[in-house]
Amino acid sequence: MDIEVKIAESYRLNDFWSAHELAQDHIKNGNQSPQTIYIFCECEMQIGNPDNGFRGFIQLARNLNKIEIIRRLIFWFDKILHGYQNASGEWVVRNFSQNELHEVLKILVSGSRNNFFTSKKEILCEIMQRLGSIGYMIDEAPCYEFSKIAKEIVNAKPIDLESILQISFEHFGSNMNLRWLAHFLSIAGENKFAEDLMAKISTPYCEETDDSKIFSSQFRLERNLSALSYETPQIERTSRRLIDLTGNSFLGDLLDIGCGTGLTSSLVRGRAKSIYGLDIDPEFILAASKKNLFSSLKTIDFFNWDYKGEKFDTIISCMVSVYLPSFDSFIDKIARLLKDNGKAYIDVATCAHLNEVGERVIDDVYLRSRKYVRDMMARRGLLITQEKIGPWGFAVGSYLEISLKK
Repeated sequence: MDIEVKIAESYRLNDFWSAHELAQDHIKNGNQSPQTIYIFCECEMQIGNPDNGFRGFIQLARNLNKIEIIRRLIFWFDKILHGYQNASGEWVVRNFSQNELHEVLKILVSGSRNNFFTSKKEILCEIMQRLGSIGYMIDEAPCYEFSKIAKEIVNAKPIDLESILQISFEHFGSNMNLRWLAHFLSIAGENKFAEDLMAKISTPYCEETDDSKIFSSQFRLERNLSALSYETPQIERTSRRLIDLTGNSFLGDLLDIGCGTGLTSSLVRGRAKSIYGLDIDPEFILAASKKNLFSSLKTIDFFNWDYKGEKFDTIISCMVSVYLPSFDSFIDKIARLLKDNGKAYIDVATCAHLNEVGERVIDDVYLRSRKYVRDMMARRGLLITQEKIGPWGFAVGSYLEISLKK
């Protein structure tokens, strides 16, 4: 059997180890066919050195400028930014330099200008969704360039956004994927389509619900998150955006609600008198305990915690409220836990155009309008003293500093 056929067959059967070895030997022997290099790069991403694999995809995309290669480059760009588990069971994550980011963005520009993205609408939908996810991760770097690329892709002809939405529902029914598509459309300035899409994939939420049951089952237990997969660039970046609001101030006695593995609290190491952590997942608490960071750690649901009149100078809670059905009771308890001059820092999943309803739910994710959040705070005697809008200001998050009204 021809060696390239053997390589392709091993890869088709997900035998990445055999495919990797065969492809590597074939390349060393001077054979540089695009198919062999492609499979070698795929195997590097799955079981080998992802740096080599990703650089290989960049080189292939630059040399061949084919939609299939660009599509795969975007796939791995998205995966490696957020973190993924490879075929060997290892968690892979990587940050990118400015030069690398610009290199990938230039390839995307080239693809959009050559109308490759319009060749098949299903592919275009997939690419848009991936780019929406990528846009969340790189907003702080070449954000204006990324927005320009998004607009070029959307404005390429003959793209009909109405049919793109229809195709997305037919072929990519996952609400998470559709949320990323809405995010991409907002980056591209197509806010009306983004808003319509968000309205279609979400439902108004207005029921009173038992937080303790919902929070425990949906956020941790059903998701089966591991301590390994928790510490991703996505969560680190969200934590950092939140902690940026604290400046360089001393934080006194600090409570971390939903502390996870301690990632958020680790960003304020040395700036607090004491740090208390609460989380419902014992695996996360075990991982947090190894960081020598916390004065006290409890495996408990925040809503069932008997705090016995304790109060704190600072409260932080990152990526928690987004999974809580009742924002009301969450804010109420925070208000009761704050000292008179204390401050709380929380992130809230917001969408710019929810004012009619206030709250909407997509799967187990709860979106709130900024007006709803402000009104809820006011009813609980709290004041928003700082607010930072997340990437692109659409359906991602608001980062809040709140304090008790004087």
